[in-house]
Amino acid sequence: MPVATSGADGSGDEDPLTPEQERILRETRRKIAGSIDMSKLMPSVDHAFKAFESPAVKMMLDALQPKIGTFDLGQAFALNLPAFRLDLPPLGLDYGRLFGPAINLENLAFKNAVDPASFTAFKEIYETQRRQFETIFDLDAILKAIDAAYPPNWKGVKSGEMAKLESLLLDEGLALGWVPEAEILQKLFDAATKQERRRLLGRRWKTVMKSCRASVSTVAQTKYSGYRDFTLKAIDALEAGSPEAAQALAASLLDTMLRETLDVTDRTLVTAQRNRLDLNSLPLRASIVFGGIWGSFTEFYTSRGDKVPQNFSRHASAHAVGGRQYSRINTVIAIMHVTAYLMLLESGDLDT
Repeated sequence: MPVATSGADGSGDEDPLTPEQERILRETRRKIAGSIDMSKLMPSVDHAFKAFESPAVKMMLDALQPKIGTFDLGQAFALNLPAFRLDLPPLGLDYGRLFGPAINLENLAFKNAVDPASFTAFKEIYETQRRQFETIFDLDAILKAIDAAYPPNWKGVKSGEMAKLESLLLDEGLALGWVPEAEILQKLFDAATKQERRRLLGRRWKTVMKSCRASVSTVAQTKYSGYRDFTLKAIDALEAGSPEAAQALAASLLDTMLRETLDVTDRTLVTAQRNRLDLNSLPLRASIVFGGIWGSFTEFYTSRGDKVPQNFSRHASAHAVGGRQYSRINTVIAIMHVTAYLMLLESGDLDT
């Protein structure tokens, strides 16, 4: 196997590798390729990068694979990755981007699998044989695929602020997918209390409704266009000064959408309160949307002395009409929910 080398005159003379160098190169390439299997990017994202130990990749993993309470982002990503694998372009490996200026086998996880005596030989042929490795791994493509696992409004939201995600979804029943816009979403995560988050939505309700309108207006004339039209009517009612009518419509629309698009088993999974929804059991975007919906189906029984919820509640909107449940803030949250679910349906995530 010849290798191109450049002499002092810039010519591209080819010097053959020794049999031992050829053996080292074949064995090294085999171990790299064998360690990166795109079909086995499970059960968490860090497994996708297990062949690398560079500080840069470790920093990336810290950002991609946080534990959010009991919510494992890696497991949620894994449910999405098979589809992403089909969409990825031919994979390529850019060592320079991954490892920076200090390129050597000391940076690679398979270093113990390669005879240390081969390090020098590998470093000598690295630059000239670099393209031999470029079909293995394309980090940019993987990062883009992972980015696509999030709802679009999450782009740029700092993962370090997301430790409250499970509580915001399941306990507070907030809608966080597709709306609100990233700037408000970040502030919701940054807020210290539920009351601060509700006040934020109360202050910024016009901006949130603008985002909802912009999102649902992208839904084409499909089987979901009826949901789009009624969501827009709810937004119109709120902006016209009729929050009670808007909340009643949005709450009924949410229930209708769930009944018409999910079978009994799935609808029970994402609404029944007997068991807390396992966010890890769903793809990431679905877990965000359905987590908030589950949190808005809070059960209460006035017959046993339960207070009517102050958070948005689909059941209270239908069965406990009054000033405690009906408010502009709850109307905003209800419309956010129908927007998020409509956009999830339109995305095709649930079609598999």
